[in-house]
Amino acid sequence: MKELPKTIKYSLLLVILGIVAGGLLAYVNSITAPIIAERKDAELKEILEEYFECERFTDETTNYELDKGIEKIYFGYVENNLEVVIYQTSTNGYGGPIVTLVGINLTDDKLVNLQVASAENETVGIGSKVLNHDFSVAGENITDYSFEIISGATVSSNAVKNNLIIAIKHYTENKTLFEKAS
Repeated sequence: MKELPKTIKYSLLLVILGIVAGGLLAYVNSITAPIIAERKDAELKEILEEYFECERFTDETTNYELDKGIEKIYFGYVENNLEVVIYQTSTNGYGGPIVTLVGINLTDDKLVNLQVASAENETVGIGSKVLNHDFSVAGENITDYSFEIISGATVSSNAVKNNLIIAIKHYTENKTLFEKAS
């Protein structure tokens, strides 16, 4: 059998190296992905406990059909009574996804809190202002609220507003189901 040309040898070598490197990356990802997910869940739990005054939280995501933009649904309990429905929503801002937590009081349909949980890719000093901004919606009714846009960070602010709209829409459509769950 004749010797293979150099281009074929090098091509085969590159294919083999690519397969080995891809396999190693997949292996490392299988080890680190659960650790990263666990850390994100712990951070989210801290945010829930800090911004929503409930004794305990349950993840109810699998019990409801989710609209586009809704990642998770949590119930917040006070004295074993369901008080708050909390939505984890995500829409794209200027630099990427902006994740918010929107809490709605089940007894009076008022917004409990709106907190940006993640805006990692927003422009530092401009779009990143959404992380620490109070959008002045706490205590307002879901049908009549004023939303405060951040000057200079309109795209990021609008992403947060869209997250709020998504949560309110789903809450309104499913309120009777939430009341039955309490």
